[in-house]
Amino acid sequence: MVAVEVDPEFAYVLAVAAMIGFQLLMTGAVAGGARKKFLSPVMKKEFPKYNKGGYPDMGNGKFSEKMSMEQWLGFNNAQRAHYNYLEQAPAVIVFLLVCGFFFPCLASTTGIVYMIGRFFYTSAYSKKGADSRLFGAIILDIAILVLFGGAMYGSLQYAGFTKHVEQVYGILKAKAMQMQDL
Repeated sequence: MVAVEVDPEFAYVLAVAAMIGFQLLMTGAVAGGARKKFLSPVMKKEFPKYNKGGYPDMGNGKFSEKMSMEQWLGFNNAQRAHYNYLEQAPAVIVFLLVCGFFFPCLASTTGIVYMIGRFFYTSAYSKKGADSRLFGAIILDIAILVLFGGAMYGSLQYAGFTKHVEQVYGILKAKAMQMQDL
């Protein structure tokens, strides 16, 4: 068995991963609030028989057909912001943990930047629609790229791949110098 030593600062990475999980839950609460605001009144009025605390319609089905366009957009914007987080969370947490294994300060700081971008993204998308999410999207996408890059670089470096790249670079550089001398 191989013993792996983990930097004590990795605890910050774990804390950020937990905070991302909590923020994801809170984003779900935003979607739940939109459901209560936009879909629940329609359910009570149009479908009292089915309004028993269930969740039969995700905003695109039979029940939502009775919503006004404003209600439908409000509900679906909040749902989309939440779905987008759900879609990205697994990859972001994997990138965060792998990057954090090698670069804990970079990973924890970038994870917080991701959360800030996600906050702006969710707030804007939920309140004003898809066209307003760009500022938050840019922040969180840059953070994702940094986490992915750190995870890949750290992993490849640990595997010894970067030494091979340096050797190949050295060989190519020597060959290029030889060709210049001709």
